Amino acid sequence: MEPGGDAPLGSVAMIPGVRALVETVLLSARDGELCFRTVARPLGGGQHPDACARSLAGPGVGLLHSTSWRFAEGGIVLTYVGLPDPDEAAQVQPVLDLPRCAARIR
Repeated sequence: MEPGGDAPLGSVAMIPGVRALVETVLLSARDGELCFRTVARPLGGGQHPDACARSLAGPGVGLLHSTSWRFAEGGIVLTYVGLPDPDEAAQVQPVLDLPRCAARIR
């Protein structure tokens, strides 16, 4: 995405008639634990998903990454992850049961 822009070059906002929800999972470290909170809203007509996710994350998020999409009843959900969570006072949940990587590079 262009700095300060609403849409990456060569992209369109969304396909007309396709309902989409943008969710942003914000990560933070609190008391030595990895924590998260999720914010979401429907994608507005003509709005680019990246701009919606950045707006949900708020000012001060250092990294915003489009991670996935999935079908949901009535449309699609576009998921982003952002860090650090710029709202230090927001209610968060700890990330539990992180998988451990057993792969080894030889």
